[in-house]
Amino acid sequence: DKVGCHIQTGLTEDWAYPVVEAVEATVAGEAVSISDSDIEISAVKPTPQRVAVTVPVTRTALAMTDERLYQIVTTSLQKAILRALNKWMFQRTAIATGVNGLFVNPTTVKTFTGVPKYADICGFVGEVDSTGIVPTATAGFVMNNAMRATLKATPRVEGGERMIIENDMIDGVPVFVTEYAPADTIYYGYFSYALVGQFGDSTLIVDPYTLAKKNQVQFTLNSFWDIKPARAQAFGVLEAQA
Repeated sequence: DKVGCHIQTGLTEDWAYPVVEAVEATVAGEAVSISDSDIEISAVKPTPQRVAVTVPVTRTALAMTDERLYQIVTTSLQKAILRALNKWMFQRTAIATGVNGLFVNPTTVKTFTGVPKYADICGFVGEVDSTGIVPTATAGFVMNNAMRATLKATPRVEGGERMIIENDMIDGVPVFVTEYAPADTIYYGYFSYALVGQFGDSTLIVDPYTLAKKNQVQFTLNSFWDIKPARAQAFGVLEAQA
């Protein structure tokens, strides 16, 4: 949500809205026939994946914390699900077979040598915008802390006073940080083109029976999610040359 994704919850079968391609008008003479323009309703179908976490807690710990540990555990389970979703979205590789994030197979992949230069980043953004994607207000850069620190200390031009990253922005576009972004990599994208959906109900099961011999209560949280790029053209990767 911080980068501009629209997160849909409680879905049953499909995404809650279609994705429409850009439609172009034609300049023609007064009596000239024009061709029909197709509006493509994207067939980006969800394939929900189970995202789950389970934690055993001793009854002694629950009793000694006057049940406050219950709230702590359930909050921790929710955060664990969120970390898994962020890993899914921002890893450069699939987190499981066929479970790809936004930057596993983007349309634009560019490389740099050494430290990325301002010209590298400008050219990279230009490549993404040249794919025909319609830019939106949800443009953003994503990188890890080490890359952000490097760009905050790298001048736009040699000997210049202005750094590539200023006020956590590059040319007015916000820079977001996650340690799930790989080293020596810069992501760029229009995150309104990311489909993020939670399907059905999330279920929290508190099982006081199965581990009763160990005096433990098992907390299990199950949920079903999918993350897909509505348009691969909306996302790009700039990475160090191997």
